Amino acid sequence: MEKKNKELEKILKYNFKKNSLLEKALIHKSFDSKNNNEKLEFLGDRVLGLVISEKLLEKFPDEKEGIIDKKFANLVNKKTCLLVAKKINLKKFIKLGSSHKRLERSADKISSDCLEAIVGAIYLDGGLKSVEKFIFNFWEEFLQKSTVTLIDSKTKLQEFSLKKFKELPKYIFFKKTGPQHRPLFKTEVQIPNSKKIVGFGSSKKKGATKCSSKTFKNLKYMIWEGECYLLSKRKFRENANIINIFTKNKGKLDGIVYGGTSRKVRNYLQVSNKLFVSHISKGENKIGYFKTELIQPISPLYFNDKERTSALISICSILNILLPDSQPNKKIYETFEKLINSIHLENWIFPYIFFEINLIKELGYDTNLIEHTSKVNNNIDILKINIDGYVYEIPNYLILKEVPKNFSNLLIRKSLYFTRQVMQNKFFIPNNLLFPKSRVILENYFN
Repeated sequence: MEKKNKELEKILKYNFKKNSLLEKALIHKSFDSKNNNEKLEFLGDRVLGLVISEKLLEKFPDEKEGIIDKKFANLVNKKTCLLVAKKINLKKFIKLGSSHKRLERSADKISSDCLEAIVGAIYLDGGLKSVEKFIFNFWEEFLQKSTVTLIDSKTKLQEFSLKKFKELPKYIFFKKTGPQHRPLFKTEVQIPNSKKIVGFGSSKKKGATKCSSKTFKNLKYMIWEGECYLLSKRKFRENANIINIFTKNKGKLDGIVYGGTSRKVRNYLQVSNKLFVSHISKGENKIGYFKTELIQPISPLYFNDKERTSALISICSILNILLPDSQPNKKIYETFEKLINSIHLENWIFPYIFFEINLIKELGYDTNLIEHTSKVNNNIDILKINIDGYVYEIPNYLILKEVPKNFSNLLIRKSLYFTRQVMQNKFFIPNNLLFPKSRVILENYFN
């Protein structure tokens, strides 16, 4: 036994004056129920905390207390102690009773507890300086890594819930189940506007961490809010509508809006209006529901203008049909927003036409009109050009990407007809999609 202890002292880089302290630190309660390492573990836990606390204050003098607390928790928890114990190969030296020798599942906890007992034993044997030297030697790599703060899921959920709802998460702890050597703790957590999430672990703490982690992972599906434009709406039931919206960071999404019979909500839900929505869902693959607020009315401004109204309905319908669900496209969103802000201009139809050409490109088909610049003739307003087997009549200004100084309804109609043909040939017909009637009507306004 003395030979094994000498081997361990060499690994620890510390020679005990009182060998009885090292002997006791290695005795698990299953080996000796009275003379074991439990009290040394209790002491070692406090000594480790003291040394690490002082080191963190020295290393991060300008850091906030809350951040240092999180670093501290990461450095003294059972997981880090286990990593150090494995580095020492402490399992080889622990004295266990015959029952625990067969229980591999409890080996990790036994090893980490024994390491804390060794910390306590070194403190009693050699004092604070000796135990500091031991801790700094074996915790050095973890101290270096602590420059990056790892926030546990329970803390993340707490911070989110306080910021969002001004309430703490509510945990319910159930009675433990399972055999004595492998207990199972069930924990339930809920934050406002979300369903209850259940987690299981070998301790109350692990059960709470598990359900906190599951809840936090689901938050990106369950709760978010932001600005958007309304693309479409349809009746879902007596007092509810399903709406499709276009957001900058989430792409195109659908959800249910309740209160559809109220005048306020009906006024909000006009196609192309800019809204602020809070989205709540019970899961990634389940339709959620929206709470809506009006940011900017768009379509009501043009109720007496049939051309602009038709254009707004048309482009929202096209986006609703062609945009994939839940795939953000910030470039399309930004150019769409620019178009919306240009609708009031006198020559608004040209930003509209250029938006359609840009949309075609962003959806994966580039007409490469710039390649035909050399064919432009100042005496002819429209060119016939073959693109991928289709012959199109294309106004010169679309090739040059310049708004014409002089234009007619015929030029506008030809432009709209060109972009419609491309969209039909490349997106609508191959995918058996119906082209919006409102878009055809828009062309007819320029006869």
